[in-house]
Amino acid sequence: MKKYLFFLLLGCIALRLNAQWSSTPSPVAAYRHDDVFFLNPDLGWAVNYSNGNDGYVIRTTNGGASWQKQVDSSGAKFRDISFLDSLTGFIGTLQTGYNPGDTIIMYKTTDGGTTWSGVPGLPGPRPGGICGMFAVNDTTLYACGRYYGPAGFYKTTDKGTTWSYKSFSGLAGGIVDLHFFNKDTGIAVGGTSASYLTGKGRILGTTDGGLTWNIVHTSAHTKELCWKISFPSRNIGYISMESFRGSGPQYFLKTTDGGLTWTDMPFIPGGTYDAEGIGFMNDSTGWIGGDPFNYKTTDGGLTWSLDNFGTLINRFRFFGDTLGYAAGKVIYKYQAGAALNISEPSAGSKNPLIYPNPSSGTLTIQKNWDFRLHSTLLIFDSFGREVYSKELNSLEKETLQPGLSEGIYFYQVRLSDGKSWGGKLVALD
Repeated sequence: MKKYLFFLLLGCIALRLNAQWSSTPSPVAAYRHDDVFFLNPDLGWAVNYSNGNDGYVIRTTNGGASWQKQVDSSGAKFRDISFLDSLTGFIGTLQTGYNPGDTIIMYKTTDGGTTWSGVPGLPGPRPGGICGMFAVNDTTLYACGRYYGPAGFYKTTDKGTTWSYKSFSGLAGGIVDLHFFNKDTGIAVGGTSASYLTGKGRILGTTDGGLTWNIVHTSAHTKELCWKISFPSRNIGYISMESFRGSGPQYFLKTTDGGLTWTDMPFIPGGTYDAEGIGFMNDSTGWIGGDPFNYKTTDGGLTWSLDNFGTLINRFRFFGDTLGYAAGKVIYKYQAGAALNISEPSAGSKNPLIYPNPSSGTLTIQKNWDFRLHSTLLIFDSFGREVYSKELNSLEKETLQPGLSEGIYFYQVRLSDGKSWGGKLVALD
């Protein structure tokens, strides 16, 4: 079948190419992937706990383009995952409350996740579990748990060789997640009670690396629990609230002063939506995920609308405002290409920049500029990735065969005098 291409010239704008969420080819969880962690934009891991299938660990080295299963274990309750470097990582688990619970509270790997073993001598009460982890640097990891008690804080500064434990008794009944700005200052979130049916959301703070904690905020409503944390910048932060009221408004928490004070903000007016993960790629734009929908805001949480790119999102991880990952039924990826400055060809041009339209895969470029200038043609896919680049010759016309597969593309011509222009290119088989 012939391939046809056509282009749409754009005005003078800065174009960010097709930012969107898409599913990666990860395994499909029987319920959900509870956590995903990326050490850098390409290297990441995700965990699933057994709920109709075996608990497993998966790893990607190419930004989610493919995944390899590293661990597949019957009865494993893998809850969260974090790495200090490419070799040293940890998994927190759930013990009681699931039938049966995992027999080990924390696992460690020193070979990038190929093999895992239980962390011996971990302090703190048993039975227990670990719901949240935060890698502070390449030797220091903080962890917390668990959401229906006992609530406490775990700390290592030597890559997991030794650990300390701090009980949250009297401060929180359950704890779910934590976030640190540096090795000393951070927050941990959960609920006032070990029973989320009677408790309120609770935020704790520390400024001495977890040696001492104080109550920072208690939410205004019962039957709700602080769940996940997102700080897109040092001062702006958000916390999702899982509600068990079954009706009435639902809320999330927001800070604008780096976590010193928090405001209960309305999320949706009512219903039984199960809010779980929260992630903001900048101060204004973010998502709340859960069961069964996802919601998006572009105004810092003042308004929300449905954005159903996936289901059961429990964790978001962002690298700035152009790349992110989310753990749900599968692992999802958000990607936005770099901005391209696109402008129209010079006024009075008699021929289109690229023709004919349609074309059978061959593009002719009519150079409506001083064609003796050094020039380059670049073509980007809908995610902003460069898929074709060609330095053009010094003739008035040039014919090319870029070999594009079916899809939407954007082209840009760059001249040695600093000018550039381009448009939209669609290839159809």
